[in-house]
Amino acid sequence: MFLPADCPEWDNVVASAYSLKKQTIEYDGVSFKLFSIKKKPAFYTNAPYLDSGGLTFDDDQLPEELSQQLYKLIEKHHLKYVLLKSYQKLNLNYPGYYCIDEGYCTFVLDTKSGIDDIWKKKLKAKTRNQIRKAEKYGFNVRIGYTELLDDFYRVISRCWRDLGTPSHSFDFYSIILEEFSNKAMIIVLYDKEIPVSTSMIFNIDGVVSNPFAGTLNQYKPTSVNNLLYWTIIKLACDSSASYFDMGRSRINQGTYNFKKSWGGDINSLYYHYFFHKKQSVPSYDTRFLRMATSMWKLMPLTLAKLFGPYLIYRVL
Repeated sequence: MFLPADCPEWDNVVASAYSLKKQTIEYDGVSFKLFSIKKKPAFYTNAPYLDSGGLTFDDDQLPEELSQQLYKLIEKHHLKYVLLKSYQKLNLNYPGYYCIDEGYCTFVLDTKSGIDDIWKKKLKAKTRNQIRKAEKYGFNVRIGYTELLDDFYRVISRCWRDLGTPSHSFDFYSIILEEFSNKAMIIVLYDKEIPVSTSMIFNIDGVVSNPFAGTLNQYKPTSVNNLLYWTIIKLACDSSASYFDMGRSRINQGTYNFKKSWGGDINSLYYHYFFHKKQSVPSYDTRFLRMATSMWKLMPLTLAKLFGPYLIYRVL
């Protein structure tokens, strides 16, 4: 599956927005790009600020030559680890290697059969009713590019703050639209003229994905989020895309159950860690992070927009 992280345009986005440090590893005529922050990098990864990359091999075995290059990179730069994000589980019998192979997934909807088939055969009755409910509410749907960027950012920055997550800067999203040109676009749903739900989507080699999306909390009872996803699916079908990748979810949690209702196939997401020495995998569910998340939700939106990019910059 060809994803934004695999495109040269994404290299330009992270270079322009965050000036990340890049390392290139050559293997069998293919270049693998890894990124880290510039000052005192602790690790490198292949898909900065995205859930996964399309890193795949003909079999499930990571080539020994490639793994050796990874460990040389770790030793040279005194890194804690290298992280490879992939849709394919890679096997490697090597000290210091660990794979997180459960807990995270994405749902991928096959859109080749067309919108009518998806409506009648793939969507659950409850999902169809929620789409109808949102349509009756009378939301205005707009699809475009930079002309919708202000409204997109207005929604996405508030949504991320409400989740307790630092958000990217306005310039980050602007650079995406500039670099990806017609491969990236914005959908905004309005209550009259108030933007309430939005997504920045990519359409790359027949795969539509929406890594950046959000709906204002007060509008979730209207099922506008269902109308947003239905709009993305219709756009995918109209553009003859083959698949809609709905993005990462934690199994059996809120977004998992929502995305499951659209009839897509579940695909596991794998996170491969290469350690210099025996270490534990970084935890993102610590008491400190839970407390920081709770405090971030209470931060004034103006401050969240100001400080968010400085924090998320390090979370590759």
